[in-house]
Amino acid sequence: MKRGMEGDAGFALILTLIITSLMVALVVEMAHQVYVDVSLSRSFRDGQQAAILAESGVEGGKFILANASQNKTLFQTILVNGFKQENEIGSLAISLKDESGKLNINDIVNEDGTENLINMKSVQTLGTLCNIPKEDWYTVAYWINNKYEKNVGSAAMAYFRSKGYNSRNNKLETVKELTLIHKDFKPEIVSKLEPFFTVVSNRGSKMTNQININSAPPEVLTSLDIKSDIVTRIIANRPYEGSGELWERVPEMKTISPTQSSRISYTSRFYEVTAVATVKDTTKTIKTVLDAGSPKTWIEY
Repeated sequence: MKRGMEGDAGFALILTLIITSLMVALVVEMAHQVYVDVSLSRSFRDGQQAAILAESGVEGGKFILANASQNKTLFQTILVNGFKQENEIGSLAISLKDESGKLNINDIVNEDGTENLINMKSVQTLGTLCNIPKEDWYTVAYWINNKYEKNVGSAAMAYFRSKGYNSRNNKLETVKELTLIHKDFKPEIVSKLEPFFTVVSNRGSKMTNQININSAPPEVLTSLDIKSDIVTRIIANRPYEGSGELWERVPEMKTISPTQSSRISYTSRFYEVTAVATVKDTTKTIKTVLDAGSPKTWIEY
């Protein structure tokens, strides 16, 4: 009889341990689920706050551009150094980049499909900085307008279709779109090209193929067939308010051809605004191009 009671007690102990283990597991699972739900809720909240904060950064960019003429010092400071505000919750950074000192890729081909020889030459020259063969830009021209006169249509079409799509037959919307057009435009190569190229005229706000001599990097100025030693002097004596100041400080520019001269401007109108907002561990980034002549206009980019 005693042995039977001992057996029952042992069984009860085992059953108690099993039930206790199950209850502990259940409590742990519930606690984990609560933690996951709270984490997801916080992540969603932080993401929403970061997105709203990034949008406010773009609004700040609009305000900066709209008031640039009234407060040139502030505008130039933000253009060079950017703006950043931080607190214990997160941060907001705003940066401006002048698009008017870049070459417009979309200008390599005219609306009727004919090649714009001047712009094509400049784009090809810049492309050689990253070892992009000149022939690759003919495929880009076909992507923009499949009426392009060069004999690249069949080869380009075959390449696009091998990737599952046809040519856009419209202007590029982003510089990164080059990665879709030819295998030589690898993402890391395109990243190196971005400081020199723009596609901003796609959104209806017309930007001419003129280059702002006050903001263009030396590589872009060299692509305009300006000798490197003159480019060095141009940069050293910037800024210029017009051709008179340019000729006074860099007399060699008086002798450049009318074609070269017609491609130079002294003001900027289009700026890329980048707003980066961080709330705790969540970061949201918004990039857009704004028309300084009408800061309410967004040119998505």
